[in-house]
Amino acid sequence: MIPSFGFGELVFIFLAVLVVFGSRRMPELARMLGKAVRELRKVAEDFRNNIGI
Repeated sequence: MIPSFGFGELVFIFLAVLVVFGSRRMPELARMLGKAVRELRKVAEDFRNNIGI
C-alpha cells in the first residue's frame, strides 16, 4: 500500500533532504528521481500489457 503524505510531511521531507544533500545537489536529485519514477511507470505498463490487464 502506498502511504499518502500530507503537506506538513512533504515539507518536512523536503527540508530534511535539503539539509542532508544541500541546495547544490537538489536539481540533480530531482532529475534522478524523475527518471526513476518514469522508468518504474514504464516497467509497470509493460508488465500490465504482458499479463493482459
